Amino acid sequence: GRPKLLEWVRDLAHKIGSPNIKLNLADSMCSWGWGHNTIFLCEYYLATGDRYVLPAITQYATMIAKGQSAVGTWGHGMSLPEYEGRLGGYGAINQAGLGCWLGLILAQKCGVDDPQVRRAVAKSAEFFRFYVGKGSIPYGDHPPWWFTHDNNGKNAMAAVAFDLLGESAPTRFFGRMSTAGYDEREYGHTGNYFSYLWGPLGVARLGREAVAAHLKEQYWFYDLARRWDGGF
Repeated sequence: GRPKLLEWVRDLAHKIGSPNIKLNLADSMCSWGWGHNTIFLCEYYLATGDRYVLPAITQYATMIAKGQSAVGTWGHGMSLPEYEGRLGGYGAINQAGLGCWLGLILAQKCGVDDPQVRRAVAKSAEFFRFYVGKGSIPYGDHPPWWFTHDNNGKNAMAAVAFDLLGESAPTRFFGRMSTAGYDEREYGHTGNYFSYLWGPLGVARLGREAVAAHLKEQYWFYDLARRWDGGF
């Protein structure tokens, strides 16, 4: 809705979404960048219809799907063929994995129709669906997290993902958990960034009243964080 910014957004999309991009599976830190790059490129394409980025979206999606673990997760990096479905390092990192999964779901909405992508989306849905009614999505290969209503924004990400898939029960559960987590947004491994980034987006799956109730509890926090120029 802000056309004057389109040129900047287009430049970034064309930079990270070159049609000549070639990705290689790695078990380093690529899951974080691949997932969120795919989310951004898909949002850009769905908003503008700029087909320049479609080859990159396809490349990201197919490689993310190939790098998925046997149970539907991702780590800091991808599962390599020689790992036989396992993840390197210390296993699943669900914060990174949810970004990869969301990227795949959005890639499908951009027209990517690949059997491996379809299987990967379904496998992750089965994995994250397990936590419905049990607790928050944990750090990795762990039991449900029942100490807080959200865990670094992961429940909110799951609410967005399941909403995109049209699954109302998981969307409602993770959305309600996110709404109730209004006083837990400061929590998060590495800091509060993902919690604040994704939290309101997950709450918004439940509608305007949920967003209003969620943010009402945080007015005091934003007032204390307000800058002289209106920023935070």
